[in-house]
Order: sequence, then C-alpha cells, then structure tokens
Amino acid sequence: MGWSLKLQLAFSDLLNTGEKDDIPDPLFKIYDVEDNYEIVYTSEARLNTQDSAWEPMVLSLYRLCHEDLDRQLLIIVLDEDLRRVGSKQCQIGQFETSPRELMEAFKTEHRFRLVRKDDVRPGGYLTVLTCHLTDRSRVELPLPEAPNAY
Repeated sequence: MGWSLKLQLAFSDLLNTGEKDDIPDPLFKIYDVEDNYEIVYTSEARLNTQDSAWEPMVLSLYRLCHEDLDRQLLIIVLDEDLRRVGSKQCQIGQFETSPRELMEAFKTEHRFRLVRKDDVRPGGYLTVLTCHLTDRSRVELPLPEAPNAY
C-alpha cells in the first residue's frame, strides 16, 4: 500500500545568520538519521522572512522513514541567501524527531526549538501546521498507537 505523510511546517523567530539587516531565506532539509543521514526531502526557500510557513507537502512514508513511524529524522533549517550569486547555505538550527513525534506535535501544538551547534541562542522555532497519514486515495487516517515497550 502506498502510505504517505501530508506535512506542513511553519517557522517563527528565525535567527539572522547574515549581515545585521539581512532577513533569512529559510529552507529545510529532512535527513534519515538511521540511513547515514541520507537527505529524504528538501524544501523550497521562502524569501525574506523570519515568520512564515512552507507549502504543504505529501511525502512517501517509505522514502521518509521506511514506514517506521519511530525512525529518527533530523530536520535542519538553513538560510540560503538568494540575493548573492554563489552564496552558501548557513545553518539556522536543527532538531531530531520522528514521524510519530511530528504527528503528536500537530495534535498538541508543540513547537520544536531549533538548536544551533555553535550558539546557545535558539535558531528559532518550527511548528507543525498539518501532519496526517494518508493512503493512495489521500484519505486521512488516525495516528497508530505506539508499540508497547516491554
């Protein structure tokens, strides 16, 4: 069966990684931690904003996490300075999570703090606006129960 995860993320209070008056052009990448940090998704950059949302996306659950809702993912938010030719992406912040935790965060309105390796200040916050399991016909399904830990 072709399970997918419909996901929409929003960001707020993003840290400026460039010059003083520079506003970030954020994008995010999702990595599969358990598969040597393979990139499983890259978003489009949002231009000149510290508070906004990315467009909703539908991700193959197999591609995202091999259909394991507890598989660890790393989400990194980057600033891509689109105004300068040849500029590099600077990290705003990151956090580890799982598809199950993303679905729970949607239900509880939890915000993820973007952690920066080189700075004690948070890089900003990520909020899950939409997170649903869907089948091929795009029917929204309830979150499966977590397996019992015995």
